[in-house]
Amino acid sequence: MTHALEELDIGVDRGRLHIERSPRWVRAFVDGQPIADSKQVLLVFEPRRLPVYYFPIADVRMDVLKGLAMIGVIIPLCAMFAGILLAVSAFARNVRECQTYLTLISFVVLIPAVFSQFIGFTDFSRAQWVSWVPVLNTATVLRMALLDKIDGQSVAITIGLSLVLSAIAIFFAMRMFEREKILVRI
Repeated sequence: MTHALEELDIGVDRGRLHIERSPRWVRAFVDGQPIADSKQVLLVFEPRRLPVYYFPIADVRMDVLKGLAMIGVIIPLCAMFAGILLAVSAFARNVRECQTYLTLISFVVLIPAVFSQFIGFTDFSRAQWVSWVPVLNTATVLRMALLDKIDGQSVAITIGLSLVLSAIAIFFAMRMFEREKILVRI
C-alpha cells in the first residue's frame, strides 16, 4: 500500500499509528557507505514499538540495496537446494538411481527459472503469487534488481520463503543421515 506524501495526515494520531515529519537530517549507512540521505524523512510511531524512519525512495541509493537484495535471495536458495540434493543423494541406493532423481529435480528448477524470463515481459511479474513460487520468485527478484526496479515486499517474501524451505530441506537431510542404514550402505 503506497501513498503519496501529500495524502498522509502528517501530525495526526490515527489511533494506533502516529506519523510526523522528522525535523532532522537523517542518514543511513551500511558498512560505512551512505545508502540513504534525506531531510524529508517521516517518523512513524506505533504502539509498543520503537519509532521508525521512512525515507522517500528518491533519497535512497538503490544500487547498494540491489546488491544486497541479490545476495539475500541467492544464498537461501542455494542452501535449500544443497539440502534437497543432499537428502536425495542419501536416499538413493546407487549412483544411477540418484542421477534419475536429480534429473527430475533439475527440471523442477529449470521450468520456473525459464518461465520467469517470459513472465517478465507481461504484467504477471508484479503479481503477488509470483513471490510465493520458489525459484520463480528468486529469478524474478534478480531480474527486477538488474532492471533497478526493486520491490522490498517481494524481496522479503522471497528471502523468508527460501529460508523456511532451506530449513526444511536441511532438516530432512539431517534426518536421513541419522538413519544407521545409510551410514553403513556400500
